[in-house]
Formats: sequence, C-alpha cells, structure tokens
Amino acid sequence: MKQQLLCMALILSGVSAQTVHAATTGTLRAEGLIINGTCNLAAIGVDPIKLATVKSSDFDHQQSVAPKNFQLTANCEPEVRNVTFIFSGTPSSADGGRFANTGTAAGVALGLVSSDGRAIRADGTDNTRLIPVVATKAVIPLTASYWKVGPVTEGTLVSQVIVKITYD
Repeated sequence: MKQQLLCMALILSGVSAQTVHAATTGTLRAEGLIINGTCNLAAIGVDPIKLATVKSSDFDHQQSVAPKNFQLTANCEPEVRNVTFIFSGTPSSADGGRFANTGTAAGVALGLVSSDGRAIRADGTDNTRLIPVVATKAVIPLTASYWKVGPVTEGTLVSQVIVKITYD
C-alpha cells in the first residue's frame, strides 16, 4: 500500500509540476449608440396660410391687420420631452422683425406672433420657442397678420417663413 501511495504521489507531483502557457491574449471591445426618440414636423407648406382680404385704409389706424390663428405640430416619440421651434426668413427692409413681402403690395410685411404675445422676429433675434411635448405632440399656437411697415398700397402679400425643429 505504501508503494502505491508513493507511486501515486510521484505521478501527481509530476502533473502539478507542469506549467500551463497562454498562447495569446486579446481584448474584447463592444460599441453601441443610444439615441433619444425623434420628432417630425407635421406637414406644412401644402396649403398657405390665407389672410383675409383687407383694404389699404384698414392700416390708417392700425399696425397689424387681419390676424389669422393657426398652429404647428411636431409629432414625437414618447422619450422626447421638449421641442424647440426655430423660425427664419428674409427680414423686411423696413422692419427687420417682420418677414419680407415678395408680393405686389407695398408697405406691408408678414407679422408672426406666438401665443405668449411675443413677436417671432425675422432678423434672427427672439425667433425660437421651446414647447413641451404632451402625449407625443408639441403644439405651438401662432398668429400671422399683415404688418404695416410703410405707406400701404394695394396688391398681394406673399411671404415665406422657414421652420426648423430640434428636440430633446
């Protein structure tokens, strides 16, 4: 029995004396991207905002005539909390805060006001509005109107405002 144990001890000591070598090592790398949800501006530009027909004499005692209420909507995924609406366009040469008229009437520009009563300015100042998302929608109520910038003559008002959104 002593001999068997001695043989077994020798065999086991031979096994434990062997050294294990690693052939190579490497690094595992993982990458990914996490994004917030997205928003899309609901279709605009298909139908122009139609201001009422007015007379040039309507401007005799008023700066702003024929206000037209409307709203813009951003449809968002549930993760989005706020949408910033950014407005830009060509300022009127007579009043940089109003959007230029490319129509045939003289002395008028487009006035744009948000529901808080502040003018959205064409000159790039005070031209953004932060709107919270409620039930996956950010809705901004606006009012467009004719805006007197000089002696008014008959003709058309045609104006273009570019709307961009960012969100978080």
